[in-house]
Amino acid sequence: MRQAAGMSQRVFASSMSVTQPTVARWETGAVQMTSSTIRRASLVLDCTPNDILGMYGSEDAVEHFREPLSRLLTQALRLIGS
Repeated sequence: MRQAAGMSQRVFASSMSVTQPTVARWETGAVQMTSSTIRRASLVLDCTPNDILGMYGSEDAVEHFREPLSRLLTQALRLIGS
């Protein structure tokens, strides 16, 4: 996603307010992104959180983020409904 958007790790890191090594660790799977980081990355890259999850692609990643994303969506729906 980042590369398809034409962003270097350094530019993406700056947009995300993290360091370039952090981006490298996300991309290698050494560190997993939090649900809030996924949301922020989707805004920076103009895509959906599901697109971000696909970027890191394994079923393990999907399972890891399923519950946090579900909580995030539930919170968003509560905000919209109030």
